[in-house]
Amino acid sequence: LPNNDIHHIYVNENEEIIEITVVNDRIPEIGTTATTEGKKETHPFETITIEDVMEYKHLIPGKEYTVKGILMDKSTGESFLVNGEQVVSEVTFVPEAPSGEVVVTFTFDGSGITVNTDIVVFEGLYKDEIELTVHADVEDDDQTVTILVPKIDTTASVNGAKEVNATDIFTLEDVVHYENLIPGKEYILTGVLMDKNMGAPLLLNGEEIRSEVTFTPETSSGDVFVTFVFDSKYITADTDLVIFEKLLDADRMNELANHEDMESQEQTVTVHTPKLGTQATVNGEKEVKAEGEIIIEDVISYTNLTPSKEYTIKGLLMNKATGEAFKVNGQEIHSEVTFIPETPDGEITVYFTFDASGLTVTTEVTAFERLYYDGVEIACHTDIEDEGQTVKLTPPPPSVPSSPQTGDNSHLWLWATLALISGSMIILFG
Repeated sequence: LPNNDIHHIYVNENEEIIEITVVNDRIPEIGTTATTEGKKETHPFETITIEDVMEYKHLIPGKEYTVKGILMDKSTGESFLVNGEQVVSEVTFVPEAPSGEVVVTFTFDGSGITVNTDIVVFEGLYKDEIELTVHADVEDDDQTVTILVPKIDTTASVNGAKEVNATDIFTLEDVVHYENLIPGKEYILTGVLMDKNMGAPLLLNGEEIRSEVTFTPETSSGDVFVTFVFDSKYITADTDLVIFEKLLDADRMNELANHEDMESQEQTVTVHTPKLGTQATVNGEKEVKAEGEIIIEDVISYTNLTPSKEYTIKGLLMNKATGEAFKVNGQEIHSEVTFIPETPDGEITVYFTFDASGLTVTTEVTAFERLYYDGVEIACHTDIEDEGQTVKLTPPPPSVPSSPQTGDNSHLWLWATLALISGSMIILFG
């Protein structure tokens, strides 16, 4: 740079040798500090802005200078590309003093970044299109901003178990392990229970089961717990519950990562629903005469109950031929048993007692059974075609009347007919 200043030098007349060093054309110097939102780390947002504060020295006040910058990928040593294009920026300024600062801004779409990336800002200072100095050290941390790509995975269980029986209100705990977060920054985890069989959110009483946790990590990697509370008795069939989780940036509400793998066993808890099987008999028989009082014993085998919980079985006899309730003297035949199982699988007997003497036609009676917990039906066995649930009731044949007595005309027509047939047979074969 031209230096037109005149520097006056005065030498005393005393025979001392004086060494004078003159530095002419001082070379400009620059240094840079790159950040994004005041931090050295960020995530792959759709819009990322890097601000590079360039400090300069030895410039000439009042002269026009230009700073040209480009973003570099530290891992490759090449230009950082977005959609195949370099990310560059340029600022022209006129310093008021030889030393000072100027800010160079780089804005780009970071949503396509899929791996952790160190971005280094290279800067060059120009005057009259002549490069005066550069700051292009790929190892310089001050020039570097790191893009962290968060990752999460989950492990779901109920009290540590991956399989449970549907009965009660459950707390499903999902341990979410995260990586590549920024300590001190606020995040949100949102989760929903999915029905694997349906490939859609689980609905109980028409509502999805969701949960949300806001947290601020102390380290870049760690665990956070997300809990889902739901009443499992409303689940009516064996169901694989899969937890889908999303990680959001609390400031922007951008989705940073998700774990939504329907086939992941770690994300899955299986809920087994109670099941009933019945075997109805009368004194161990499947077909009996409809005489007097009859007791149908229905041995109900159950599975997937929760020990120490109270259940109720309610039974109803059905007329197989009509598909309607079987009635005696206009009344339905019901039975009810309340019990507390000691094991998940077992048996309980339900008894139906009624007077069958009024039956005039053979009738197949089928026992329908329903299982209740806390007033809610959680299982049933109501197959009208199930032979195991069915007993056949056959009325006795009508008795043959004896020969008429004096004064008894009630069966006279029958004896006259028999006499006529007998006489005909004698004439025919006599």
